[in-house]
Amino acid sequence: MALLSAIRQLWHESGLLQEDVEALDVEADKQKAWAALFDEHFVVSDTFDDLIFYILRNGELAVYRRGQATRPLPGSNDSSINWIETTCLNFLMQATEYHLTLAICKQPGTVLKPHTYFIKQLYASPSHRSMDTKGKGDEITYPLLHFMVDDFDTYFEQCTVLHDDTLSLEIHASVGEERVCLLTGCLSHSGLAAEARTNLSSHSVFGRIGTSMVRSVQGRDAFVEVTAPNKEAGLVQLAVRMVGPEEVDDAQQQQEQEAASGVAGWFSRRKVVSKVSKAFVSAAYMKSLELKSFVTYFKLTWRDIMGKLCAPQTYGRTPLHDAHQRHIARAKKRAQQRQAQQGDAASS
Repeated sequence: MALLSAIRQLWHESGLLQEDVEALDVEADKQKAWAALFDEHFVVSDTFDDLIFYILRNGELAVYRRGQATRPLPGSNDSSINWIETTCLNFLMQATEYHLTLAICKQPGTVLKPHTYFIKQLYASPSHRSMDTKGKGDEITYPLLHFMVDDFDTYFEQCTVLHDDTLSLEIHASVGEERVCLLTGCLSHSGLAAEARTNLSSHSVFGRIGTSMVRSVQGRDAFVEVTAPNKEAGLVQLAVRMVGPEEVDDAQQQQEQEAASGVAGWFSRRKVVSKVSKAFVSAAYMKSLELKSFVTYFKLTWRDIMGKLCAPQTYGRTPLHDAHQRHIARAKKRAQQRQAQQGDAASS
């Protein structure tokens, strides 16, 4: 895409590949080049939406509408505008597509095998509305961009994580045929359950969640924030709803308690059992739970996204997306083979 190529060139020429170089530190003639690029693609051209976002030099966000006579757009020579961030923000919000690929996987060996896929298009926003607190309005979060999944709960019935499942996700940005991975990671059933339990414990007057307490919050959503792995930038929030049986297998629970209390050696076995009993009831119960889960939002700064889009090399692969494309291709091929076989059978 011509716009991406022009932005990459200016990004490099402005020295923004260096993380310590701020947009306002870029010399004046480069600022003018950014302003001219913005004017060409977002003001003069009607290719994109008429709602245009400007970032002022003091960091504030201003929203204008192209063609509104009562409130004309700032000119390209307006020194109060941060033209680099203004250009990048509109590019990220209007010219870039984002997709979430979420998969439920089994791990029969050392490699995760996805068996259920969910694909969701996301949209960048410089504001955020809390999913776990009703009645709150949007708040401006720029320079953080949020990618909301407002209908996350509609996926709960299909997106069920069992005790031997792993929930994997991948978020990528694409401009034309170019695609870069913004975040990828995975959570096992036990990891997801532990995060949900911690979240619910923080809202419990008892300070912890036992089996009876977990039962009492079934049907309620825990909202869990997970940071990107390997110290990468980015954060994902997941909604987790726990669904499980009324009872835990007493024999399994007793075996786990005895195994745990065995470490006490000659010390008071009864005391150790009493201490670990509640914990292992909860552990056994948590293992039996079905976890209904889906992403509610993803957030990342505009600078981190632009850095990945403008990196000199292709930034990361998108294995989940690629695996899903192969899955679709195989399913299509099988469908064609079935149709051909049915046609041959009918003709004979």
